[in-house]
Formats: sequence, structure tokens, C-alpha cells
Amino acid sequence: MCAVMDDAIGWCGFCSSVKGGDDEFLVRPWNGFTVQVNTALLKPVPVGSMLRLEARVMRKEGARKHWIEAQLMHPETREVHCRAEGLFLLNKEEVKE
Repeated sequence: MCAVMDDAIGWCGFCSSVKGGDDEFLVRPWNGFTVQVNTALLKPVPVGSMLRLEARVMRKEGARKHWIEAQLMHPETREVHCRAEGLFLLNKEEVKE
């Protein structure tokens, strides 16, 4: 479960990392990394379940730091099985602050 939340935070951070702030294009893949993931397992997941993973940026600090939250839930009932918060960081070479 922790690996899934790490991926969610990493991809959300990557997708929210617009170069230059003018929304022209995104940074290249794999030029950032998840620094921290805090995961809360809330409810067991039955084997074979179809779940929905949502992630969103909570705040940014400069061009490099992106605080992200994610949750894994049942797509119809929206019952949450897992929550996570984490920090995604772009490489220094990738951004000019």
C-alpha cells in the first residue's frame, strides 16, 4: 500500500511541476523524487477489489517543493481505505528558482 501511495505522490508532483510558471510544458520525467510519505491504513482491501486513487497538490514552496495528499477509495461508495501525505522535490538542475 505504501508503494502505491509513493507512486501517487510522485506522479502528482511530476504532473504539477510546470517549468517557468507559464504552463508551456512539463519537466522531463524522473527529474524529481518523493522525499517523504506518511501513510495511514484505514480499512482492509478485499482481494480483487477495484479502487480509485486520487492525489492533489496541497501547497507549493518555490518551484521545487510540492506537498501532496492522496487517498485510495472505493469508486462507488467513496469509502477510504488509505490516506497519505508527502513531499515531492524536483532536482535543483531542473528548475531555476
